Amino acid sequence: MKRSILIVDDERAQLDLLAQFFELKKYAVHRASSMKDALDKAELYSPDIILTDFAMPGGSGLQLIVEAKKRLPSVSTIIVTAYGTIKTAVEAIKSGADNFLEKPVNLELLEAMTNNMLDGKKVAVERDVLKNSSIDPAPALLGNDRRMKEIARIVQTVAPLDTSVLITGPTGSGKEVVAAAVWRQSERSGRPYLKINCASIPETLFESELFGHEKGAFTGASERKAGIIEAANGGTLLMDEVADLPPGVQPKLLRFLESREYYRVGSSKPQKADIRMIFATKTDLAEAVGLKTFREDLYFRINVVNISLPPLKERRGDIFLIFEHFVKVISKKMNRAAPAVTREVRSAIEAYDWPGNVREMINSVERALIFSRSSSLAVSDISLSAAAGSAGSRAETIFRLFGGNLNAATAELEKIYITEALKNARNQTEAAISLGVSERVLRYKMKALGITPVRDAI
Repeated sequence: MKRSILIVDDERAQLDLLAQFFELKKYAVHRASSMKDALDKAELYSPDIILTDFAMPGGSGLQLIVEAKKRLPSVSTIIVTAYGTIKTAVEAIKSGADNFLEKPVNLELLEAMTNNMLDGKKVAVERDVLKNSSIDPAPALLGNDRRMKEIARIVQTVAPLDTSVLITGPTGSGKEVVAAAVWRQSERSGRPYLKINCASIPETLFESELFGHEKGAFTGASERKAGIIEAANGGTLLMDEVADLPPGVQPKLLRFLESREYYRVGSSKPQKADIRMIFATKTDLAEAVGLKTFREDLYFRINVVNISLPPLKERRGDIFLIFEHFVKVISKKMNRAAPAVTREVRSAIEAYDWPGNVREMINSVERALIFSRSSSLAVSDISLSAAAGSAGSRAETIFRLFGGNLNAATAELEKIYITEALKNARNQTEAAISLGVSERVLRYKMKALGITPVRDAI
């Protein structure tokens, strides 16, 4: 993906000189000779940088920067002038210019300026994505499971291309994480990475949110608004839960995917956008096509490369690896030492079906680390929702945890219950009451199970 620059100058010789210089540096170069022409091209091409002369017809470079920043808040700007005074420099910075250059232009200095701007923008974009994304982008790609290794290979192959990608899999399996991996390994990694959840936007507002609208387009449209397509121009857009895309918007998205042109609501003027599209859904889209809830032509258009994620229960060999990873990552975020994961915990998590997949695991680990300050995690610290599984899967889990010996399983469960009751009670009397046994029975079981008595709180 080329870096792009809009050069604005009413002097043809200067415009040609600067354009040729940046073309040699492999930039996509757009030219304008007036303020109006510049604003039209800025809107059409969404350049990374606007390089403008100070004085020109129809408005100054300062006015251009003010107007351009309203439409493209993230665009970087440089103003060039023959009047290199401190007052002019201050005015330029106040108007929103990111840098200031005197004529005659030093091309080496200009190149250094543009490189620094774009490198800084890349770091800022990556920082924002890390801040707004889930705990860590790598876990869903961790593991030795054959299918996950194949997914990692597909991501590595398809990421450098601009091909659309469809990611499918059950809720919480890591679809957003795989999408972020595609973005990170692509040539657009220094450009915006935006996400839209198709299930969370009311049908009546969807077209406006996606494509934007003009002032007065509908009741309440008091000003022009850019849609997420416009905001993502030059970057990558993830459309999550794409199966929930309203029927009326589907043909308009299809037209955009085929022509890269779209219309704001209330406008007859086409807009262009250059975006890498990634789609994700937990729904079987082929089935949705059969039910006539999803357009067949749109399905074929977005299903160029399909990445299908397996549920966590089908990757039991990876469960401990991923769990331990989250323990370390979340402990670091909480500014605490990562507790050890005991063999009992490992047995429990590997036996559990994780119906909520990786997302449920993150929540379980976070909960455990909030409430347990011990140097090692116990089975009682991990919240595994038994209600989530069937009676058969719960029985299978118990047998995997404690084996088929009834006496051994009973003893292990009693030990867990008694230890938890003692931890939460002020004394043994209170613990016995909470367990529904006498204090004498409690002392007997503690001795038989090798549970060390805890001195009563004062």
